[in-house]
Amino acid sequence: MRARIVAIECGTSRSVVGAFTPAADGELMLEEYALLPRRTDEGAQWPELPDTLRHGTRFAASPAPNLTLTKLIELPAVARAQQERVVRFEAAQAIPRPLEELCWDWMPSGDGGRRVQLSAMKGEAAETFAAEAAAAGVRLDAIVPRAAALSLALAHNYPEQRGAILAEVEQSTALLVRCGGDMAAVRLIGLPAMAPVPAGPGEPSGNDATVSGDDLRVRRLGAEMLRLAEEGRGAEETAPPPVLLLGGPDALDPEAVERCVLGAAARVERFDALRRVRIGRSASGAAALSHQFGAVVGTALAVAARGGGAVNLLPEARQRENVFRRNRGRWLVALGVAAATAAATVWGLRSAVGSREAQAVALGRELEPWRAAQRLLAERQRELETCQRELAVLTELERVRTGWATWLGEQEARLARHGDIWLERLEPAGEAARAVAGSWPGHNGAAGSPASVAHRLMIGGCALDPGGDGRRGLDQVRGLLREWAAAEGVAAVEEERFEPSESGLLRFSCVLVLQPEARP
Repeated sequence: MRARIVAIECGTSRSVVGAFTPAADGELMLEEYALLPRRTDEGAQWPELPDTLRHGTRFAASPAPNLTLTKLIELPAVARAQQERVVRFEAAQAIPRPLEELCWDWMPSGDGGRRVQLSAMKGEAAETFAAEAAAAGVRLDAIVPRAAALSLALAHNYPEQRGAILAEVEQSTALLVRCGGDMAAVRLIGLPAMAPVPAGPGEPSGNDATVSGDDLRVRRLGAEMLRLAEEGRGAEETAPPPVLLLGGPDALDPEAVERCVLGAAARVERFDALRRVRIGRSASGAAALSHQFGAVVGTALAVAARGGGAVNLLPEARQRENVFRRNRGRWLVALGVAAATAAATVWGLRSAVGSREAQAVALGRELEPWRAAQRLLAERQRELETCQRELAVLTELERVRTGWATWLGEQEARLARHGDIWLERLEPAGEAARAVAGSWPGHNGAAGSPASVAHRLMIGGCALDPGGDGRRGLDQVRGLLREWAAAEGVAAVEEERFEPSESGLLRFSCVLVLQPEARP
């Protein structure tokens, strides 16, 4: 379904409303229309729309020509990328008010591309106009200045007439528009007040008689239209006669204007704003009033071709709001799609996380026997190390005890060979005593390891000395000490002492130093 455009012309004496539907080939179709009187409220600009014309996809309005300013300015030859900046500079020079206080826009005018039609409206007035429309239940999409609307309607309906002049007359003002070629122009002029002339006997009555008798208005309008046409002709002598088109609610009689400009070879016609507009069945009565639809058709064309250079004086804040409203459905759909995508992604991630957690739990259960085995193996390894340390200690103790027994056995055999010598004392000497004592089982003192047992043994004993001089016993003891000193594993025999204290008995003592590697 194509967009329905409702265009409203807010005139000074009446308003014209038309509902249009763009056709597939780019043309417009007028479906409904209404001619409404101006409201009696003081300062009110917005008409009371019928219910059938309140339904539309887009709404646009054209305010009275005295509320907008339209100028045609020439631009220097600049690149297209710099055109916007140049137009803004020229607008600041051409409009006698700061641009910040205005709603302004522009569109190309003419075929040469060097002229633009600049339109402006006070920002406060534009906001008031849009607010009145909103209060009446209409959200405007565009405010199209009257001159721009008439230029679009003229170019659309008379594309073959280059340089045609259109005059829209309403009460005491006339808006003149020339389009086509390089000499487009816009001019707003004042006309003398209408002076109705009573019809005489046999003369036509009504509006024709009033216009026919108003020669001053006809001459003023004809002169201005011819002047505008001559400006457009320039130096061309072979240009065709100008075409003067009359429109608006108070359009003058074409025959009266033609008589006024008879010597100028101009062709004067009633403006047909619906010339290239299709008319629906419900709007069939609009054909008789086609000269009053110029601004309405141009406003509809501006909305239908927005993006093609049409002028829009709607405040920027309301334009942004309209863009948001038009795209709200798309944004909601996009938001819904994004939310659905995000939800699906989150759900997928949660499912993946849950699946991975379940797999991790299952893997943990499968690995639990292995972990228990690892813990048991570590415990058994610690027990094995402890047992190995204890076994090493026991082995060393066994070796020490067995070594002492063997060594003592050897000493007993040595003493037996010498005869008459016996030992009374055999003990470690000094620090060695404590080390050896700590190595025995059941000892509570500070004990060192078997490797720390000292290598000094204190030996004491006695020998029989039956001789009178005591030499026999001494020789035997010294022979024993020499054997000890020469024995394997003995490093030295020190601190030898001999005491013949009793008759026939020799006491002796010494310190036997054992080699470390040969100790018992």
